[in-house]
Amino acid sequence: MRNVCGLNVHKDNVFMCILKENGDKIEEKFGVLTPEHIFYFKCR
Repeated sequence: MRNVCGLNVHKDNVFMCILKENGDKIEEKFGVLTPEHIFYFKCR
């Protein structure tokens, strides 16, 4: 398996999920009305 990622965009939030090759799972939730950085993880 290789690293994979996805975004789920909703009205008030953006959800990010990264599944890493070693089985680790990274999930983050971001607001859409604040200057939050969504792509601070590099998905390769």
